[in-house]
Amino acid sequence: MGTAGIQLVRGIDPADLADDLDRLYCYEQVTVAWARALDNRLTGLAEIMLEEPAREHAALAERHAGRLAARIAQLGGAITADPTRFAERAQVDGIDLPGEVGDLAPLSYALVQEQKIIGRYGQLIDRVRGADDVTERLLVSILSAKVAQEDELESGVAAGQSTV
Repeated sequence: MGTAGIQLVRGIDPADLADDLDRLYCYEQVTVAWARALDNRLTGLAEIMLEEPAREHAALAERHAGRLAARIAQLGGAITADPTRFAERAQVDGIDLPGEVGDLAPLSYALVQEQKIIGRYGQLIDRVRGADDVTERLLVSILSAKVAQEDELESGVAAGQSTV
């Protein structure tokens, strides 16, 4: 815990902020599990087209989770340690993964999920703006990567629709 760093947080309870960041951390952990499960089920054209992107998606989510965990610790909080609570804490409605994945349909699902979490990152950025510069910069950095990932997913969905 960084005592001087916590004192820089103004108008927001650091414990509440750590809890909000933990919800994003849990979302990133759900993303890692989903991407790995997808990678494990890929067949046919989807295996050729999605294998590497699924692995990159998981690696990026792991990096985001690590950065969020570090900030949570700086704020005096702790990450959720129980993986069975990740979806609940992340406020994920459900995790959609077909039994066999032989087409590009998972891209559409991933795109929708990415757009939802972009909104949640944006809301938290708005909340910390002017109150916690360190967290704001962290979230903006992650959000930038999320927007780039959304763009890639949109391109993949469009390409998949044009081949149908």
